[in-house]
Amino acid sequence: MKKNTKNLWTIEELDESVKAYVDMRNKYLNDENFIKKKYYEELVEKFGRTIKSFEYRMQNISYVYTLMGRDYIPGLKPASGVSPGQIDTIQKLITKYENFISRENLIFNSEIYKYENINEDTIPEGNKIPKRENVEVTNFKRDPKVVAWILKNSKGICECCKKAAPFEKEDDSYFLEVHHLKLLSDGGSDTIDNAIAVCPNCHRELHYGKNRKNLINEIYKNIERLMR
Repeated sequence: MKKNTKNLWTIEELDESVKAYVDMRNKYLNDENFIKKKYYEELVEKFGRTIKSFEYRMQNISYVYTLMGRDYIPGLKPASGVSPGQIDTIQKLITKYENFISRENLIFNSEIYKYENINEDTIPEGNKIPKRENVEVTNFKRDPKVVAWILKNSKGICECCKKAAPFEKEDDSYFLEVHHLKLLSDGGSDTIDNAIAVCPNCHRELHYGKNRKNLINEIYKNIERLMR
């Protein structure tokens, strides 16, 4: 056992913690039984921190998943006490074990939350000429026929809120977006029984909303073609 008496977490500790979290999360998504405490005990045996310490680190990882617009493990409520550098490291480790690169700029998203109480009377300076940055992105190869079918089948009505599409495009078609109820990054299929047409507001809520799980349950109840 490697005793770590310092507060700073090593990359090895973060790596093993994320690996354990991803394994638990995969079991959760596949309805497999697992015991969180056993994972913590294995990490304690290897690194010498307390169970509480690893549990809190798992809550930090939950926070990173919420920044990605994805579900976290129930019982591990997101804890935002994590530095931008660790957010970046945890995101990279998640992609390492999931073999998927998120397009979300998580550090930027977390920085936004820091300023949620910003004084509206103090106008930010901003950037006259924003700098460019190259970001590596991995996309899933989707079937355009599935997207076309979902959009046509919706007849311009959001399948979540049941309201008309917010506007029409130049070609007179309705603007709606296709959302996979089980995310492709979580092993969801790119098929019509896992996809719906939604307005932009509902699409964001289905990723980031506090009530998204209830919305998803209602959607499954109301649309016969969908399969969990």
